[in-house]
Amino acid sequence: MSRETIDSINNKINTFNLEKYLKESFFRYILPEQWITSIGHSITGQTLKFMITAVVLYKIITPLRYIFTVTMTNLMIKAFKKQGRIPLQPPPGSSIKELYTEQKQVIRRRIKVHREKYAKKNMFKSRIIKASQSILNRAKRRKFF
Repeated sequence: MSRETIDSINNKINTFNLEKYLKESFFRYILPEQWITSIGHSITGQTLKFMITAVVLYKIITPLRYIFTVTMTNLMIKAFKKQGRIPLQPPPGSSIKELYTEQKQVIRRRIKVHREKYAKKNMFKSRIIKASQSILNRAKRRKFF
């Protein structure tokens, strides 16, 4: 970057007025005037520089955090396997295909049970409707209505 660009960025950051920005944006409809004023006075150009620096460093360090996490996870798994906290081999009969077929059967059984319950409810409802219709028909014949 050229020196002019850097100076221009520094000038914009140093002269940044958060209070003016909040009043001109949609925040004026959301936040009370007192809050906008206090936020505007507390966040100055220097504070904004610190915030920008923190975000940039966080973004730079993020890949390192991922590498650290993946590495430590692998090391912890190996250590737990050596200590016997994690079994070295999965128990027999736990292949993905077998687990899939077992779960498929469980789900089919559940669906079958729900269908039977729904059919019973509908049958019960239809019996109630038929009974009420027959009662109404009898009442009409007897001229209760």
